[in-house]
Amino acid sequence: RLFGEVAVSDPHAQRYQISKRPTPAILLENVEGVSLHNLPTEELRNPRVLRELKDIYNLLTEKGVVHGDPRLHNFLRVDERIVAIDFEFSHPLPSDITNENEWETLMREIKKQERQGQGAERLVSGVYFIEGGSQGRKRLETD
Repeated sequence: RLFGEVAVSDPHAQRYQISKRPTPAILLENVEGVSLHNLPTEELRNPRVLRELKDIYNLLTEKGVVHGDPRLHNFLRVDERIVAIDFEFSHPLPSDITNENEWETLMREIKKQERQGQGAERLVSGVYFIEGGSQGRKRLETD
């Protein structure tokens, strides 16, 4: 869930920027779950998981957005649903293109994961704000 747009003033970071103006950012909700990268491979190939991932990419295409970083680390299993996170590389999708390339990249990563036989659950949590451009993200401390 998107809480809104913010402007972040970070004097340390501004030393390295051309502009001294606050950096535009978005504030996203805290999401806790298991990274798909850490799921057992048999769960990754579950038709329900694959369908939900495809639905996410269809929704992004419908809304005109490219996620920009199609890796399993950027999707969490939260209870019984899949949630996309880490939108710092996202950008508008040209109207004549779909997210098919990102979908195919994610499927290749799933196949690679199967070959390597990886997957151990690990909880991922935190509230992040995403700085404008692709400068990075900062974790806000939460209790």
